[in-house]
Amino acid sequence: MNINIKWLFIISIVLLLFFTSCDSTKPDNNGSLSGKILLDGETDHSGITVGVYKLAELNPDIVEINRKYSQIGVIINQHTEFDHRTGTLVKQTSTNADGNFKISDIPNGKYNVVAIKDSFGFKYIYNVSIAKGDNSLPESHTLYRETYITSDINADTTWLADHHYIIGEEHQTISVINNAVLTIEPGAVVRLNKNVSLSIGSDCEQGNLTAIGENSNMIWFTKNDGITENLNEIILNDDYQWDGIYLTENANAEVEWCKFDYSSNGLQNKIDGFSISNSIFNNCIIGFLSSSSTHTDSTHTDCSNLLCRNIDSPAEGGIFFEMVNTGTIEKNIFYNCYYGLKVKDGFKGEIKNNYFKNNNNGAWLMKVTVEFTHNELYNNSECDIRTSGATSPKITYNEINSNNGILIECDVGYQDSSPLIHKNNFYNEDWFIYVKTHNRIDIDAKENYFDGLNNVEDIKQKVYDKEDYPANQQYDIGDVDVSNFRTYKYDDAGITGD
Repeated sequence: MNINIKWLFIISIVLLLFFTSCDSTKPDNNGSLSGKILLDGETDHSGITVGVYKLAELNPDIVEINRKYSQIGVIINQHTEFDHRTGTLVKQTSTNADGNFKISDIPNGKYNVVAIKDSFGFKYIYNVSIAKGDNSLPESHTLYRETYITSDINADTTWLADHHYIIGEEHQTISVINNAVLTIEPGAVVRLNKNVSLSIGSDCEQGNLTAIGENSNMIWFTKNDGITENLNEIILNDDYQWDGIYLTENANAEVEWCKFDYSSNGLQNKIDGFSISNSIFNNCIIGFLSSSSTHTDSTHTDCSNLLCRNIDSPAEGGIFFEMVNTGTIEKNIFYNCYYGLKVKDGFKGEIKNNYFKNNNNGAWLMKVTVEFTHNELYNNSECDIRTSGATSPKITYNEINSNNGILIECDVGYQDSSPLIHKNNFYNEDWFIYVKTHNRIDIDAKENYFDGLNNVEDIKQKVYDKEDYPANQQYDIGDVDVSNFRTYKYDDAGITGD
């Protein structure tokens, strides 16, 4: 027995030593990182702060959407998600006069590296691997002196890649006028001061914008807050937001592969025929808004492959169309917004192949005649789709998966809503369709799949219409026709295409 105890003790010690030797956080397993950061136009490159940060955590819901449907939204990665102002600093140091730096005792793994100096902005180097021993950046990197923009732009101007541009003074509007062209190169960082706006064109003058980034080198519009070389002292002010970018009726603009965050009014468009794609709106009050002041049949807007996330306006949305007549809203992701999508007053276009998740309202269709088709809606807290006011959309081939499905209502001053609801898959927990008072028109909801239910009585238990109201109110409520329902789902519902 004593021999067995002795051997058990020896084996335990051996295992303990083995597992201890495998601990990548032990100093003996840590690595160092060296490299060179330069200041453009300077001979003394000392005092640049170099910080090693943990990788940004990617939202698992959006990662899964990207995996399942790589053709929609924007594929998130460290380039789209990392912001050192909200990141986790691991180690830091400063450069010497030659721009060289070395940081020791970094646990093995992958990191983002930040180089920053006051008056020169910052630069990110993503996904830097640290192995045991010495590691180095394969090339040097350069910081460029910040440029301040405090007056209107009335001649052709280019904002360069990897440069930082600080826009306006508080409450100021900077306008691109005199038919000037503002070109913003991929990788430029545009930092707007509190309540500052950038206007392309004006009420009486033409202006032009070309802001075309790249998949791995987006143009970034953000607030000029929390930018300091003292990485341990970063404080973001929640009340600090820049105003917005305004594309006036006297503007021409191209916008693609851009990031917009911490803005009150996001990107607002009045250009007829404008198109935006492959861009991100994050932590804004309003995301992308397109509107017309004249409501003519010529207004047209297309938006595709946008990621609208954390947009919290209770009046607008991640995307908001108002008095826009035609266009396409497709392949967008709406995540954690008050309204994911809101379209209002006359839109006759298509809304297709979009993904809505964790919003208050997925999509609100108001006084429009759109085709809402091949979309997927999950876990939107108030409802997946809301229709109101003289609205007659065709709602077909959608996956409708939240607690509450389609809410039908009649707003004050509008006529009744009468959507056509066909060939959708409903999986809602609480109700499939809910008709509110004053909406008198009967609803055609035939040929849908209702979560495997196989008789009208069971389906109607989760449909609220005329028969669910007191007798003295039933004259004011329409009926929902769920006949010709299917007991097996539509395999071609939901997002399709490449």
